[in-house]
Amino acid sequence: MEAKLYAALYKLVSSLAHPRRKRCRFNDRIIVLVYLWSVLFDRPVCWACDQDNWFGKNDFELPSDTTMSRRLRTPSVLQLIERALAAGSELFGPAPLLKQMDSKPMYVGPYTKDKDAKSGRVAQGKMACGYRLHTLNHGRNVKFFQIAPMSEHDSAVAPALLDHLEGGGYVAADNAYDNNDLHKKSADKNHQLVAPARACNKGVRDTKYNCPQRLRALDMLDSPLTHCGLDPGLRPRAVQPPPAGRIRFRRAHAPGPQLRPGLGPRPEAGRPLGGRQGPLPPVPMRDQQRS
Repeated sequence: MEAKLYAALYKLVSSLAHPRRKRCRFNDRIIVLVYLWSVLFDRPVCWACDQDNWFGKNDFELPSDTTMSRRLRTPSVLQLIERALAAGSELFGPAPLLKQMDSKPMYVGPYTKDKDAKSGRVAQGKMACGYRLHTLNHGRNVKFFQIAPMSEHDSAVAPALLDHLEGGGYVAADNAYDNNDLHKKSADKNHQLVAPARACNKGVRDTKYNCPQRLRALDMLDSPLTHCGLDPGLRPRAVQPPPAGRIRFRRAHAPGPQLRPGLGPRPEAGRPLGGRQGPLPPVPMRDQQRS
């Protein structure tokens, strides 16, 4: 499976228009292909620099791990990776109506020497050290991502993600993205941010401290069928079960036993399909008139 994915990525990266660097032993495409090989197998970059870890013989020379570490920080390689990500996302078709925005923590050890790794709050009020991956998803397709320290809040990185919105529709997120600035920025991009309210703002409809876009999102979450174009009267009838008296009346007046080929006779009238044996309790007159 990884070899098939690499073959598709090889064609994709080779088809992208990218200037060739002068007086350079390894061009940017080779750096990106070696990096993608390590990503597909979830291995460090130095693992991909070893020819023994490749299937067959490559048509290019493999760079060293020090060269990979240096070249992966250059702007030209980063631009090529972004172009490959954009070209790969276009293969999934046009942008859907609903987008998702979320983050995922990436932990590092407590004795790490990485100066960029910071401590921040994760789920259930716990603290951890590392980074956080922020993504803007079009279904299963990651349209844009950004890596930030764990100490940065989701709402601080969200404006960079919202800049890559295309078309119109809705953006679903958790309550970490529920603030007025993000709601306004989503409206500028022709999108409605739908994020559940925090505990302090749940049920509050204060027009002084809440923008109209945020109030609309809160109303949509409180009663989604009402504010998505459906008749308010349809909601209770759609979820209300039939009355118990009507069910008992249908069982009491079921047809008699009938023989079916290959099966025994049906259950007798007035006897439930499973459970206790014997006749059902009498049906009140008001239930019969109602049904």
